[in-house]
Amino acid sequence: MAAIEEDRDAVRAEIRVLRSQRLAYKQELSETRHALIRFEAHDRSLEDADDTATEHIMRAQALKVRVRADTLEDAGSSS
Repeated sequence: MAAIEEDRDAVRAEIRVLRSQRLAYKQELSETRHALIRFEAHDRSLEDADDTATEHIMRAQALKVRVRADTLEDAGSSS
């Protein structure tokens, strides 16, 4: 009977270890999910900033085109 008790104790000990590992994995998974959520939010903010920068560049280019056109009109009307 002593061998059976030792086997049971060993199985119980292994179950405790596995439960502890499961909890650690769940915690790691939770931390990983939170990190992913933070990364995705940061990525979205970078995309927004990129979109805003692109809009500003396009506006600046449009203004340059208008200035050139106005300059050419002024030069043409002066002649």
